[in-house]
Amino acid sequence: IFLENDRTLGRKLEEAFIAWQLEERLSKDQIIELYVNAVHWGPNVYGVGEASRAYFDKAPHQLTVRESAFLASILSNPDLFGREYVQGTIRDGRRVKMCNVLMNMRNSGFIDDGEYQGSCRAVNDGVVSDGSPTIDVHDRQTASLAQPHSAPSEVASVR
Repeated sequence: IFLENDRTLGRKLEEAFIAWQLEERLSKDQIIELYVNAVHWGPNVYGVGEASRAYFDKAPHQLTVRESAFLASILSNPDLFGREYVQGTIRDGRRVKMCNVLMNMRNSGFIDDGEYQGSCRAVNDGVVSDGSPTIDVHDRQTASLAQPHSAPSEVASVR
């Protein structure tokens, strides 16, 4: 669902109505699934399936804890923050955010304390992944304009 970008009372009312309708018809897990399978993850990259392949050359169910934390950490501005990942390593700016994501994963019970500490140590050393992507996510200018789409339920394997 795409609305105009204007910041008006009318738009906020539309957003509230749409949110209410979604919550009436779908579970929170279904809403999250729809979101991660359609959201923008970088230049011409839409959905968690494309993101996991573009950044790590893996299917979502193959992502490590650190790779999943990286993807979560770039959602607020993937075009900018995605550039901080280069061949399995990250620049300093993303490390704190990734450790915060890892802490939230631990606090929510998705990973245990040992996984949190080991992953955060690796992140603080700049290591996100043991591999490198097969394509440069930020060099996809020749790709056709991708449209958000509904991918198969790939979010369940990321959780």
